[in-house]
Amino acid sequence: MFAKYEEYLDGVKEFDNYWSDIGVSEAVAMLESFSANDWKTFDEKIPKKSKLWLVSCAETLGDDVGGADSFNLLLKLLSSDSDEVKIAALDSVNSRLSLGYVVGESAERIRSVIDSARGSAGAVVSMMLDSLEKKLT
Repeated sequence: MFAKYEEYLDGVKEFDNYWSDIGVSEAVAMLESFSANDWKTFDEKIPKKSKLWLVSCAETLGDDVGGADSFNLLLKLLSSDSDEVKIAALDSVNSRLSLGYVVGESAERIRSVIDSARGSAGAVVSMMLDSLEKKLT
């Protein structure tokens, strides 16, 4: 199933209304069918992916699909060199916390990334970061 998900994300275009309206939901449905091996392959492939692919990926991990496997991928995305990838990952962490997900020992690491993301954050992103920070306390 990972190959299908990977190919689907390869087709995402920047500023694509289809992606935000329908595509994310379709990709999340694919994640729901992942096996343990799919999650392992996913983890191995992340370092080779483009910024757009990683942002799209982060957007699909906002639901608690895959539990710890998908959350660990979000944590990996927080280490990206790209502010866009980090912000997309933080937004998905925020969504997961809204759904009741518990980040446990990862809270301090997430706070650190929030602090570093503030430098490039506009008004809307700042509001999301504030919301996330409150959920971590």
